Amino acid sequence: MLFLAVDACGTPVSHDIHTPGATPLTIQLADTDPLHALRFEPVTPSESLDTIRCEIWHELNPPTSACPDSASLANAYFPRLTQSPETLYFSWQRCGRTQAVYGTYSFATGFNAEYRLSDRTLVLHCNSTGPWVYWFGMGIHGIGPLPPPPSLVTVAATSFGPGTMRIVEDDRLEHFVGDQSTEFQVATATIS
Repeated sequence: MLFLAVDACGTPVSHDIHTPGATPLTIQLADTDPLHALRFEPVTPSESLDTIRCEIWHELNPPTSACPDSASLANAYFPRLTQSPETLYFSWQRCGRTQAVYGTYSFATGFNAEYRLSDRTLVLHCNSTGPWVYWFGMGIHGIGPLPPPPSLVTVAATSFGPGTMRIVEDDRLEHFVGDQSTEFQVATATIS
């Protein structure tokens, strides 16, 4: 009986998600300049940083005009990043919040990344913890802060091999017994 009470009202410790058969990945995030983040839409994943920068430039300029040279683009977008060989770049909104029971939201307390070779999927796990039972006043109902601006994700493409792969976000709310998990597709990438 005590176990049921702890599971209903208690919250487990947050930790990285490890899926059987998946390979853990190290990813890096580069934040967008706040001015550009206001209009920064998801960009097509690419192994070329110039291609990513040019696509962002086209969001803010007429699509018929030619992109500036590489140096000008680098000064405007992600100036601290340099092109790395065999690296995949893509935009991601980052972990926002996960919906729990009865429309209550919980903000993600951690994230990690894995690659599932079985279905060629890069999974961005956004995890938070919470009790099964929410008392009045717990969580956020109705309103909350705006999500963070998109980040540019960099990950070694050597982990994947050539071909098409999916990039998904796994929003997971963990309980002592049973988890709630929802995956949605972020993008599709082609690795050369």
